Amino acid sequence: MERNLKGKNDLKKFRVKLTEQEHQLLKLVSAMDSKYQYEVIATALDWARENQELILPLTFSNDGTFRSLYLESSHAQFSDLEQTWSCKTNNALYTATILYLRIRTNNAQGQANIMVSSL
Repeated sequence: MERNLKGKNDLKKFRVKLTEQEHQLLKLVSAMDSKYQYEVIATALDWARENQELILPLTFSNDGTFRSLYLESSHAQFSDLEQTWSCKTNNALYTATILYLRIRTNNAQGQANIMVSSL
């Protein structure tokens, strides 16, 4: 599989507060899928758009630290999720990413409940 690394001008930076476990989970799913993190986050946003009416926005954990996450410019507009969930950009990105990662790990473990707070 050929992977193309995007140039810096093609990526947009976002600051999102993640716990160490959440950050490690993002790296793990990226490695499992043989994708860059920005590709996994783009997939998470696509998944969230398909399920946006079923999702409530999450809040950042108090023990997290702000991390830089990158998205391709073509995926960097998600005002539809912000509007549906009545939240700010970083919360929409956090919600989509974390719920998608939870689903991926829960499916790998044979569980379907995304609200499991094992993170």
